[in-house]
Amino acid sequence: MKILLTEPLIELVDNAGLDILRKMGTINVASGTSEDNLIKEAKDTDAIVVRMAKITGRIIESADKLKVIARTGVGVDNIDVVAATGKKIMVVNLPVMNTDSVAEHVLCLILAMAKNLLEFDREVRKGNWGIRDKLLPKNIDLAGKTLGIVGLGTIGMAVARKAKGLNMRIVYQSRRRKADAEKELGIEYTDLQTLLKEADFITVHVALAKETERMFGEEEFKAMKKTAYFINTSRGGVVDQRALYAALEGRRIAGAALDVFEEEPIRATDPILKLQNLVVTPHVAGHTKDSRIKMIVTLAEDVVRALNGKTPVNLVNKDALR
Repeated sequence: MKILLTEPLIELVDNAGLDILRKMGTINVASGTSEDNLIKEAKDTDAIVVRMAKITGRIIESADKLKVIARTGVGVDNIDVVAATGKKIMVVNLPVMNTDSVAEHVLCLILAMAKNLLEFDREVRKGNWGIRDKLLPKNIDLAGKTLGIVGLGTIGMAVARKAKGLNMRIVYQSRRRKADAEKELGIEYTDLQTLLKEADFITVHVALAKETERMFGEEEFKAMKKTAYFINTSRGGVVDQRALYAALEGRRIAGAALDVFEEEPIRATDPILKLQNLVVTPHVAGHTKDSRIKMIVTLAEDVVRALNGKTPVNLVNKDALR
């Protein structure tokens, strides 16, 4: 068997998963993630393990031996699932095994902005002790502040539970109202426009789909408080990044924290990175040692099942079996 990694895995934490894959055959790492390169290198491979690269219909059509495509994450928007299903190629992903990791990262970003952590760090290193007084008007407590959660799925619920420990008022907007969650946590259901107007912090936890693409644009940022902070750890595509830049640059909102971007990796020359009221991390919210080991082992076990002709536990396209 030949297994192609579109991007290298991380040896120190991924060894347990790599050892499982090595028992099935040879592991190769692609020399590049362009479509033409992957067409060439996936030709005689049995399995593809992909992280961020795009697995297009052309790549799938050229891979005659391919049996399974495994995505090291929940979303499969970078895989042409329809083309894979048409060739009876199984697509597997990972269940949400990093829920706590992402929720903790969200709270980390919220606290970093509320307490001006990055600016204090930069200025103290320069010897500017007086920054403590200069930033006093911007240094706020979270107790009593309103957290707006857009998308109350598994991760949104975890964020709500953790934020309750900080004595925040929590409002949420989701496709489905969650009466049990409202009763358990004392959170409030509302429409998006009301959430935008009332929330001091807004965190996004929706999947990227046609109805959510660029759901946060100029009008949404205008509807927020000037003192509000915006956090996105879901998918870069749910935000119009130019509109966010304009809102931050014009101080129409107080700040933002992004773990995901419209294009990844984001270019170092992107104008948004020059803004001081923005905190950025490299799509790492769910990327901890603890969650990663569980995820890669689970994924490797599903790849083995597929290569052995068995049904993977986390199969995305069940029609591929017909």
